[in-house]
Amino acid sequence: MKSIETPIRPGRALLHPVWLLSLSVLVLNDHVLKGSGWLPSLVTGKLSDFAGLLVAPPLLAALLRVRGRAGWWLAHLAVGSVFAAIQLSVPAADAWSSWMAVFGMPWSITSDRTDLVALPVLALSLMVYPRLASTLRERKLAEASAGILGLWGCIATSPAEEEEGGFLTKAYLHNGSGVPIIVHLRPVRAEVELDCERIASDPGAYLIGPITDPGVTIEVLPDQNVPIAENVPSPLGNFGCAVYRMEIDRVTPTLLFWQPSELEWVEIAQEGLDPSTSGWIEIAFDAGVGVVSSNPQIAFPVAPVAPPDGVCGPQSDAVRLAWDADVPVGVHRLASVNVGVDGCILMDLETDAATVRRWPLCLSAGAFPFEEGALVDFTHTTESILIRALDEETQDPAPQGPALGVFVGSREYSFQGATMSPAPTPGCALHLDPCGTVAATASVAWRHGQDQRLLAVHPAVPQTIAVQDGGEYSIYVVHAEDRVVLDPTCAEGADELGWDVEIVAVWRDPDVLM
Repeated sequence: MKSIETPIRPGRALLHPVWLLSLSVLVLNDHVLKGSGWLPSLVTGKLSDFAGLLVAPPLLAALLRVRGRAGWWLAHLAVGSVFAAIQLSVPAADAWSSWMAVFGMPWSITSDRTDLVALPVLALSLMVYPRLASTLRERKLAEASAGILGLWGCIATSPAEEEEGGFLTKAYLHNGSGVPIIVHLRPVRAEVELDCERIASDPGAYLIGPITDPGVTIEVLPDQNVPIAENVPSPLGNFGCAVYRMEIDRVTPTLLFWQPSELEWVEIAQEGLDPSTSGWIEIAFDAGVGVVSSNPQIAFPVAPVAPPDGVCGPQSDAVRLAWDADVPVGVHRLASVNVGVDGCILMDLETDAATVRRWPLCLSAGAFPFEEGALVDFTHTTESILIRALDEETQDPAPQGPALGVFVGSREYSFQGATMSPAPTPGCALHLDPCGTVAATASVAWRHGQDQRLLAVHPAVPQTIAVQDGGEYSIYVVHAEDRVVLDPTCAEGADELGWDVEIVAVWRDPDVLM
């Protein structure tokens, strides 16, 4: 005999004593007990969670006119999922508050993982309401009234607090000018990389390139205080500092810069400057001229410095090394070599009689040591290309044959018994380029046995070094910088902070020099 499932009638659950008691606790707790001081906040916070999870599932099921057990379970699953998401995720809590605000009932929700302790009461709702509610007489009017009251109790709970007192912040603007001012706050773009420690001594001199977002524009009334990060978050928190460019009419553009350890969280009133607090930036006018002051020193006037001259000056990206990324690894014969005046070489590489491949390589003019017809071997890593002449008979590296190394990166490189690594250039200060990159000119530390030298940047001029055990090196330091601010979307070279070095190294046996 086929069994018939007893239908679930969620509307009847709204008249159940457990549901009515839970609704009463929810309303009383949220609108009377919270903030009254009669009960600890830990207790009032958890009461809402337990009572709400007993009220919401039957109410949702009743609104959806659920009749089967599958729908009854899904209603509980939906309520539990939303509740868990809100407690585990701040963005989810904010999204829920925004959604409820559409109905004129914004919530002020704080994510708290400990609230998940209330989830087991969903099991009570699942089991108690169907079994007992199915025996109740239908009272349509009472069910509808209870449903309306329950809906109000849920959406009216935990209303958003009025902004009466102050706000919690680390840094804020105070308008001490006596007139309304329009403030443009522009954070550094998220993709920009920044070494906070290296730039902290004078951020206003260097963090001024095209590295900021459009940001936001806000009006600050006389004597008003406005939190900074709450209006426009800085993406550089991951790097250990916050950076904003601030622009105000009749005020010198200002760079706001601080590291978290410099400022404490403080409660600030909506109006009035308290000089004893930290993190304030005040805008005032003296004889019509804007004045920006701060405590501690976190506001720096934008004042670009002239770039250094000579070997410490900015380096041109026009002489960077370049090649086809598909490097022809292995043994090839140089069927033809066409050298341009700019140092770019177009090679026809013959693997066998039937296979010829064309491959370009741009490097310092005069640095390519091989002639047409030479048998050469290519090896390749992510930061280097090595080309060596081979013996025609054995196809081993020719003892007296030339070798060419091309190195692009940030570490130490080995080449024909010598090592080359990035090193600071004494006396070179930071400079700024059109991409917003901030760097100091670097050098290359060259070592072979006891012979150690510091090679400066000379893209077109080789620095020749003869060694006692035979052989002569020609080193072209094409590019060498130590970068502390970098926009990878604009700058050439490596996409990381730190050393950015490009070297062309040639080795020849002096006995066969031409």
